[in-house]
Amino acid sequence: MVDKPQFFCEARRVLRPGGRLVVCAWLARPAPHWAEVRFLLEPICRETRLPGMGTAAEYRHMIAAAGLEPVAFQDLSRQVKKTWRLCICGVLRGLLREREYRQFLMNRSNRDRDFLRTVFRMWLGYALKSLQYGVFTALKPVVALPARSGCLARV
Repeated sequence: MVDKPQFFCEARRVLRPGGRLVVCAWLARPAPHWAEVRFLLEPICRETRLPGMGTAAEYRHMIAAAGLEPVAFQDLSRQVKKTWRLCICGVLRGLLREREYRQFLMNRSNRDRDFLRTVFRMWLGYALKSLQYGVFTALKPVVALPARSGCLARV
């Protein structure tokens, strides 16, 4: 989602009244330290080609501003953190056991090798609680409410 507020406006437009929207997102913790931003969050965004990470509060605001009713937020960070430990184990196992794997990941012209660093950053981000993984649920109101800001009408 390059333009997250516009995404939520578009979701509101296409949902039928009473329709449900579920969004899963990597999130930054509220008020991250500058070092977390510089050495974890910004590199993760760059290496995974994300336009940026918002906080849970920012997502809630964008959902409400689009005229959707925020219903629930579930923080699944604890469960997701386990995934990144498993990814690290898989990467290390591959590096130790398979020559082709090492060649693939160590090839300087391979853009996917950035993901190798990201695996470790993601694990560290969850370990330090710099990152969250959240699931948002919202509803389009049955009675149309105006969007509060930024939703462009489609022609």
